[in-house]
Amino acid sequence: MKLLKNGLLYDGTGSEPYKADILIDGDKIAKIAPAIEAEETWEVVDVEGLSVSPGFIDAHSHNDWFAIKKHPAKYFEPFIRQGISSFVAGNCGISAPGFEADTPHEDKLGAGLFGYQATTGRYPTVSSFFEA
Repeated sequence: MKLLKNGLLYDGTGSEPYKADILIDGDKIAKIAPAIEAEETWEVVDVEGLSVSPGFIDAHSHNDWFAIKKHPAKYFEPFIRQGISSFVAGNCGISAPGFEADTPHEDKLGAGLFGYQATTGRYPTVSSFFEA
């Protein structure tokens, strides 16, 4: 267990930030309270003077193109370091899945954007993309 003590919590609800302790169990938030008494075996991190928030959502991203590349972690690490834990993809008309496998416009797909090549893979449906 890890306990973040004395943080200024921005909880994502739009409420004013407030001072709180946050107990983390593995990769889950176990408890948020004004003051949590630490147990002897817990790792305690004093975050006094620091802001704490839930993961951010990148609402306009094309990270789906990177997910299908070899070694995709290197593309996602910069986002994770910025606190982005989720992204929305496919919401602006171009996405890795959803084009016909025999499209005559393959040379225009991505127009070189995201390093698309015919060898990247073709995913005519979203489910075929997730299965890949």
